[in-house]
Amino acid sequence: MELKWPDLMPVWWGFFWRSMVYMFGVGVILFSLAALFGVQNGAGARTVLTVGTYVGWLPVSMLAIKNALEDRPPKFAEIAKPPAA
Repeated sequence: MELKWPDLMPVWWGFFWRSMVYMFGVGVILFSLAALFGVQNGAGARTVLTVGTYVGWLPVSMLAIKNALEDRPPKFAEIAKPPAA
């Protein structure tokens, strides 16, 4: 089985837009937490945003690629099947 760029483009695009939407949601949550934390602690708000972004990106990107591959084109279904014995 040979995969070409037109076969991969929907998966890549699905991953791209999902990761942007999911990370926007995480960013809103982090910004809210940083604002609350910043009112109490001052300089700690930037640290909350920085650490939260770095820590939040990995699970968000894994979720996005999982969802993008679930909506994969039919050619990916053939690759996902286990090999015949």
